[in-house]
Amino acid sequence: MRLAPVAVCGELIGGSLAAMLALTECHANKHGAVKTLVLGKPVVDWTAMYPIASSVAEDLTPAEDEGPTIGHSTKATRLKPRKKKPPPTDSWLTHASSPLLSASTLLQARDTLFAKPEHYHDPFASPLLFFRSASSDIPPPESPFPNHFPNSVPSAPSLSPAAVTTFLKPRRAYMRYPPLGSGLVLPRTRVDVGRESVLRDQGVELAEAMGRSWALYGGQGAGRGEGGRAVRGDGNGEGVVNVEIREVEGEGLWGEEELVGVGRWVAETLGSPGVRESSE
Repeated sequence: MRLAPVAVCGELIGGSLAAMLALTECHANKHGAVKTLVLGKPVVDWTAMYPIASSVAEDLTPAEDEGPTIGHSTKATRLKPRKKKPPPTDSWLTHASSPLLSASTLLQARDTLFAKPEHYHDPFASPLLFFRSASSDIPPPESPFPNHFPNSVPSAPSLSPAAVTTFLKPRRAYMRYPPLGSGLVLPRTRVDVGRESVLRDQGVELAEAMGRSWALYGGQGAGRGEGGRAVRGDGNGEGVVNVEIREVEGEGLWGEEELVGVGRWVAETLGSPGVRESSE
């Protein structure tokens, strides 16, 4: 019996499971392989989550620079301050207190799901790590950072913002995925994210990493293929769209209408010539 190509979809932690399955079971010449993936606000990097203490958040906010003064009189002339570039947006920090899904809720979930930090430093738990190194190192036993990072000021580790940033944001090494000779071909993918979601950055980064794989290696582990592309928007463009990012206002959680749209997109994608031919 010939098995049909498979589509998987998932949201939040379910998105983590769906991404892990799709990225490891997307065999090029195997019946029943995953050919289509749809993710909604997926949790794809548990290692990128860190405590949001108010003191740290305040210190990370750039202060107004009035510029140095010239002379020593009481009417000193001030130099015109240089125009600063706006700091990069960080959805984890910006939307940490979201009433629908907060940073502390996800940290508590991580504490419940993983007994040790090394467990969520595994790409099968954090699928973004198939494409790059972890966002944080595994803390040593004597580290002030436990598995569950507290989210309140009184219990937060007493470290400077620079120390927190250094600990949680080491230089990342990017890697080829799928690996050469693996016989894997990345599935056609759609990632839905909410602009005000604490998980927005993770979803966007995964989509961009998959798009980069398509651009450099044809999305496969068998030499260089025919590129393809990653786009933002509704996917209505010319050519093959292998990875699509859809951003919506608010949290972007799936409701009945969104699930119907996901079903239609899956049906159209599985019925496209490229997917049919690759499964025959």
